[in-house]
Amino acid sequence: MLANLKSTPKPEPGLVREAARTLELAYRNEIKSNGFPNMEGVHTKVVSTKYLSPTLVEIDEQVTYPDGYVSHETIYAALSGKRWGIVNLPNK
Repeated sequence: MLANLKSTPKPEPGLVREAARTLELAYRNEIKSNGFPNMEGVHTKVVSTKYLSPTLVEIDEQVTYPDGYVSHETIYAALSGKRWGIVNLPNK
């Protein structure tokens, strides 16, 4: 579903919203039916970090699955008070 949207130069905003809604509902139903996925054998490590500001860091995380598949995820962490937490940035 997202692959089709990704290949569209300028996807319709309504189509993007509907795809996001559909995927979120499927995710919530999966969690409700089967619980949180079994992460046994999944390994993660931080490959690099880049400070975007003193309170915001971009993190390249490598995820290795039991079948050997490796993915890289870009995540963001923000400092709030004395604690760091993972955040979702708009337009990223």
